[in-house]
Amino acid sequence: MKNSENGAPERHENRVIRSILADLNSGAELIVAAYNGELPAITQENAALLQTLQNRNIIMDTVNGYWLNPHLSRLINYILKIDTRSYIDTDIAARLQNIAILCNSYIDHLNSHNTEQADRVLIDLTQLVHEIGFDAQIAVDGLSRKLLTEFGFVHSLRDKIAENEAAIQKASDLVDNLTAYTYQELHQYVKNAGNDVRLYKILISELLTSITRCQNELNAIMGPLRHMLSKFRQQVRKTSLIKAYCDHCTKNKTYRPEDYASLTVPPEIFTRAAPLELAGAPDLRDDVNLDLLAEIVRSIKTKLPKLDEVPLQEEDTGFVNPPETAEEKLPCSGIEDDLINFFVYVAETPDPVSSREYYDRMARKGEDAAIKCAPDHWLFAVSSYYDNMDGGHQEFYRCDPRGHLIPSYTEKLRRLQGTPDAPGEMLPEEAGAECRYGDMILEDVILERRL
Repeated sequence: MKNSENGAPERHENRVIRSILADLNSGAELIVAAYNGELPAITQENAALLQTLQNRNIIMDTVNGYWLNPHLSRLINYILKIDTRSYIDTDIAARLQNIAILCNSYIDHLNSHNTEQADRVLIDLTQLVHEIGFDAQIAVDGLSRKLLTEFGFVHSLRDKIAENEAAIQKASDLVDNLTAYTYQELHQYVKNAGNDVRLYKILISELLTSITRCQNELNAIMGPLRHMLSKFRQQVRKTSLIKAYCDHCTKNKTYRPEDYASLTVPPEIFTRAAPLELAGAPDLRDDVNLDLLAEIVRSIKTKLPKLDEVPLQEEDTGFVNPPETAEEKLPCSGIEDDLINFFVYVAETPDPVSSREYYDRMARKGEDAAIKCAPDHWLFAVSSYYDNMDGGHQEFYRCDPRGHLIPSYTEKLRRLQGTPDAPGEMLPEEAGAECRYGDMILEDVILERRL
């Protein structure tokens, strides 16, 4: 038995792998021909090699001729996809038909109470969704690599322009394919399945989330691609101009450039002409016109009406000195994944979920799992994320902000809605209506799924 480098006996699986790789290397020409569906006629020279590949189940004899094993074909397709010089696969929308077939099959098994078959179909659907997200990310990464290297695999500027235009077209095609996955269509499968939570997690939480991330990355790529194309074309124009000038100087040995600096002096016909006289234009240097201008300015001034200020009584707001307020941007960029995970958790939980309790629970799990922002920032980030959701997404959740009104703002609002003798309408808190976030000090946000 052959020993490895460390002296241990070689495993049987390793010897089999080496034997298979040797057969693949020997039959490379036959494998390429079978992959393209152009396997030539069998001769005495390749009959033995073909028989070896058939014994390995690498090449299969079908009624339509010899074909490559489908598993090996998929491996070759995957290798071609990740090759930076190969084409970028943008035909992602074609798999919507496969999603429809699997979803309808899953719904049929649910309706017939065939749980085992439904679970199997759900596994296939999960694998298909992962493949779609993975292939879409590969396509976006391929465009990003071409952008970072500035199409370094070609040297000519005109070749770079051709590759850049092709990349822009591929990006546009990819955007069209990604937009084919609409929320309404996928959500309809969830409704047909009786608002099945597992199907909602696969189609909405996983598939649409990965599609949205790819779309955001594509939006960030399209601008630099167009800018780079403009830069390449500008370089070509400069190069063409310099070449044309050199060719002109070569063909015309006595050519000398004009003295363009001397042409900046206007011709004599313009210097001898009389100056323009504009009768309607006042001369600011003449004191006679200043009075007229002052009168015109005074006539166009509007008198503002005098407004009676209503004095406000000072209230005790609880602060010794009023705190200074300054605009502060909510750091949502660093907690975007935490927000997505939180809303997915709410979709999977049948009971209402407190945003503040979720924040504290993640903090107790350790520094890696903790949410990287202050608690009040987290509450406003959750409410802002809910408000900015599409109408189709919002209908899956019910948001209930908890807090109390600001006392000083309450009194100002009462004064603005009426007079001291005739108070205005009831405040939102008194009328039982839902208050806006600006009207209260936010203490918690309760989210609940509507499924």
